[in-house]
Amino acid sequence: MTVSAVLLGRRAALTALAAAGILATLLVAALVYLIIGSESEETRENLADLARFRAETVARPQVAHALSSLETQAASLPIFSHGESDTLAQATLQSDIKKMVEGAGGEVRSAFALPPTKEHGLDLVSVQYDVTVPATRLHDLAYELETHLPYLFLTSMAVTAPQNWPTDPKAPEPQLELRWTVSSYRWSMAR
Repeated sequence: MTVSAVLLGRRAALTALAAAGILATLLVAALVYLIIGSESEETRENLADLARFRAETVARPQVAHALSSLETQAASLPIFSHGESDTLAQATLQSDIKKMVEGAGGEVRSAFALPPTKEHGLDLVSVQYDVTVPATRLHDLAYELETHLPYLFLTSMAVTAPQNWPTDPKAPEPQLELRWTVSSYRWSMAR
């Protein structure tokens, strides 16, 4: 195999060297363009972030005022128990339940305030009761609980009926014994 004299000469070597130099220069130029281009994109993103942060800073007093207004409105909603503290809200809850049970002809035998818990950003105040109520008035008491403002929730309930149900129509009405936990949500401004 013979190689052409054109490929073996000085001119061929210089041409190859020049081509390699041009190729290297183009490669370096391409890398510089990519680096500068990516910095330019990053700069644009940083400027956009800065503009957004400035806009949020300007809007902050308006948002704080709107939040304060919404908190005031929420605190005055009748669906929440009110009271300066969880203890006062539980005392109000005990008083309301006592009125309801006595209105249904029943009796509150005991009430035990349970420790309040945080639930969904609200304070859940609960009181456990032992109650007796005439069997025919349980429906009235349940309706009273269901329609009460602030909203009340039965979170647990056990009902005990008399062992021997009276068959004599003149016998005193049978009493049901209830052990239930009544809960209510309280809005507290301290977040």
